[in-house]
Amino acid sequence: MRNRKLLLSMVIVFFAVMMFIAAGCNNSNDDQSIFNPTPTPGVTKDWTVLVYIAGDNNLEAAGLLNINQMEQVGSTDNVNIVVEYDRNGEYDSSLDWTGCRRYYINKADNPGQINSTLLQDLGQTDTGDVNQFVDFVEWGATEYPADRYMVIMWDHGSGWRAKELKNSKGICYDDTSGNHITENQMRDGLAQIETFLGKKIELVAMDGCQMAHIEVAYDVMNSANYLVFSEQNVPFDGLPYHLFLADLVANPTMNGATLGTSVVDNYISYYVNQGTTDVCLSCVNLNALSPVVTAVNNFATDAMGLMTTEKANLITARDNTAVIETSSADTKDLYEFMTQVKAVTNDATLQADATTVQTAMQDSIVANSTGTSSSTGHGYCIWLPDASQYSDSIDIYDAISFGSLEWKNFITSLVAQ
Repeated sequence: MRNRKLLLSMVIVFFAVMMFIAAGCNNSNDDQSIFNPTPTPGVTKDWTVLVYIAGDNNLEAAGLLNINQMEQVGSTDNVNIVVEYDRNGEYDSSLDWTGCRRYYINKADNPGQINSTLLQDLGQTDTGDVNQFVDFVEWGATEYPADRYMVIMWDHGSGWRAKELKNSKGICYDDTSGNHITENQMRDGLAQIETFLGKKIELVAMDGCQMAHIEVAYDVMNSANYLVFSEQNVPFDGLPYHLFLADLVANPTMNGATLGTSVVDNYISYYVNQGTTDVCLSCVNLNALSPVVTAVNNFATDAMGLMTTEKANLITARDNTAVIETSSADTKDLYEFMTQVKAVTNDATLQADATTVQTAMQDSIVANSTGTSSSTGHGYCIWLPDASQYSDSIDIYDAISFGSLEWKNFITSLVAQ
């Protein structure tokens, strides 16, 4: 009887200790065991989302905000969410570390700090170096393989911007190093990733301002199936990660077109609900971009042959095409420009060419939405400068892939005196 009482007492004490330990774990933000699922390297899932947060600049607080949004959803048995986050601590003192870390995103509700599993502390890195970007994606795909990958380039973006920023066009700016990823570097880096994967990236998203240019899409075309980007400036909060990731984990068998549409729709609703309507976002099927490029080339070739009679009309069409962002007055919405061409010319060839460009554009765009019905953002822009803007940036345009096509010759003829 005494032994049975002793045994019963020992059992009671054991369970009491276990409950105390469990309670302590639930109150500890350092014990990652409470977050599910734990990282499972080598296990192939439906999706791996790889977010490259180049936050070594004045956007670092937005990086923490977006990670907390991701933690509202968290990785699942079907979806990996993996982040590389670089910060310098100069603009946000919420965290007690600087440098670059990699995290496996776990579900948590504790904003203001990172609650996910720390995978690697890399120390000081240069996220403006494309090799760092490629290393992160290739490492993430190796450790957390998936049937489909979403790769997000996060930071300031500039696409083809105003002349005062002519030497800063690109994405992923690192204040400590002073470097950024240029468009050509981005193109080559994504091509290297595509070769490493042995297949195209399913979806690339650019969480940065003014990246939605046909020139950018052309450089991503051979490396990814779908591309999400904005013609306008992106507000401080960036993409609404908690919303589109919730859609993904609820339906992990979706393809890039469906996920890209979710990003677009949730982005617009997120900002409109906040009262911010000056936004637009689009998702492009890059496998349907070649007909757009061909149509633009044909338009450019025919327009150059008609410069003697149609130059004034083409200049009028350019000038009548609204500027989407005042800081990028040398870029215009491609669809809107073709609308203006059809409005000012009576030439049947140019009218037909313009319609062909618009039709091809519509066929390539999976989703396009704006915060206001008056926006002229129809998917993506193209460089359409006046003479001064042309002379300022033609050297850079010559160096990108799209600069070797007929459009460059067209705008050269258009600005010639």
